[in-house]
Amino acid sequence: MGFFLRGKCDGRRNATHLGKYGPVYTLVAGAVCVLVDLVRHLLNDAWGQHCDSVDDLAATLSTNVMHALTEALKEVSAEGKPKFGYNHVCYPTKFATMYDNNENLTPLGFITSIVFTYTGFVLIFIAVFWGIDFRRKLRSRWAAIRQARSSAAQRREAPLLPPAV
Repeated sequence: MGFFLRGKCDGRRNATHLGKYGPVYTLVAGAVCVLVDLVRHLLNDAWGQHCDSVDDLAATLSTNVMHALTEALKEVSAEGKPKFGYNHVCYPTKFATMYDNNENLTPLGFITSIVFTYTGFVLIFIAVFWGIDFRRKLRSRWAAIRQARSSAAQRREAPLLPPAV
């Protein structure tokens, strides 16, 4: 981005504001679009887990599950000390999830991982080619190739040797 700001934007003195800084804006928008899915993953990891004490779970779990959980958490070792010593149970919650129960993308997962990511890649691609003036360079090279071909064709039409008398 510094390349665009220092080298390209300053060199376009008689361009409009968008013509001068458009590649930078497009590059920033593309980078933000690519980062949306990564931020969703960070948010899901930060707030996608909930912890409850074992005693608080008694109201929500069945008695069989609660008994098995309590026994597993409070199992004692041979010395009589708690083997695990856990009094909290943590489990994932549905916060900004990418997949539903059938392993299909949720609408949020589709929008962030497919739409935003690929839109960001396309915007970065456009910004780079806009910033290096690819269209102008391609046109000038194409014109040089065409001119070289036409001059080569003219040279082929002229005989190499003068006609024999």
